[in-house]
Amino acid sequence: MKKSEHSSAFEFEFNVDQDLQLDLILEQIAPLSEDIDEFIEQEYYKTRWLQLLEPDQQSSILHIFFPDDNEYLYSLDGDILFRGSWKALDDNNSFIIDRITNNQVTKSEFFDLAYLSEDFFILKKHGDQSKKGKAKYLFLVSEEIVEDHTHEEILSMLRKEGYSFPWHNVYFIAFVILAILLVFKYLQ
Repeated sequence: MKKSEHSSAFEFEFNVDQDLQLDLILEQIAPLSEDIDEFIEQEYYKTRWLQLLEPDQQSSILHIFFPDDNEYLYSLDGDILFRGSWKALDDNNSFIIDRITNNQVTKSEFFDLAYLSEDFFILKKHGDQSKKGKAKYLFLVSEEIVEDHTHEEILSMLRKEGYSFPWHNVYFIAFVILAILLVFKYLQ
């Protein structure tokens, strides 16, 4: 790969179709997202995150986040294109990825959290990326899911995140209400 291809690989390619699909899906499920502090608390940084590209793109972009010194690794088809660092900004639910060359930060990117769960980590690049012809979202999916599913199946799984209802909470609430009613009955 030529040097110019290396630098353009870091620039997330603009994809109107995927961005529009994510806009529609995230509109429904974003309120169910975990906050960025869960990235550390739930140890989601231990997940090997693959960037989901369009179905016709054959590249495999792997993002690895290490807790030690917040190191970040960006790999394209098994070739490490660069190392860097990451930082979760709890106060404003944001994330920064720095590209480091010769111990110097050569590029920093600021993202707002769009959605976070055990299987999905979606960051929205701050600002209007369409004017630059770049992607709006950095769409990361657990490597385990990507290996076993098609692009459309993964988008369908993301859509269903909004429909996964925590029935165990309903059962617990019903149990508490029943217990309170029984206590009131015996107190009378």
